[in-house]
Amino acid sequence: MILPQRVGASPFVKGVNDRNHVATAAYVSLLLERWAAKKQGREVDGRFVYQMGRTLYWTARYLEPHRHSLCNFMWVGVLRDPVLGPHLLPARARKFELRRAQRLVAQGIEQLRHFPLDRFVYEGRALKTRAPQWVDLRRSDDFQWKADPYHRWVHSRRTRQTTCATDFLLAYWMMRYWRLAAGAEKSPAAQT
Repeated sequence: MILPQRVGASPFVKGVNDRNHVATAAYVSLLLERWAAKKQGREVDGRFVYQMGRTLYWTARYLEPHRHSLCNFMWVGVLRDPVLGPHLLPARARKFELRRAQRLVAQGIEQLRHFPLDRFVYEGRALKTRAPQWVDLRRSDDFQWKADPYHRWVHSRRTRQTTCATDFLLAYWMMRYWRLAAGAEKSPAAQT
């Protein structure tokens, strides 16, 4: 039996694309609960935050070896948030996870540094690898975080087709929104 909160790390979810959707749905649910609580003048529903947080936690844990910047930044952002963070994990586990978060942020930022400025699509073929590849060694795509990181793209000729930078921009602005590059302790949501 698999708990609903662990679905993002289960064999029932196929591929990085679907796990990306699970993580994004949990993340948006957490932010909407935070917003609704503030608007209604109440505390966040701790049980709901815990359950949605577990979904994001297990998905992020599964995707950690994939160098998934967007998921890393979503998880670390809510984990550090002063309103949501305390409800996500028991205190002892949260301390451990905050230490792990430093590695996730560093890995996510390094992935963004590898992001190619050349947005052209190249003809070629994918080679399956044993280790996750940095984004500049993969096939160019509109949304890189959905692609299998264990494929290295061996290319030959550049085509006239280009891809947009949605993948990079979303992760970049997530990093900026939560002030992860600066290592700031306070989230922007806490200051509004």
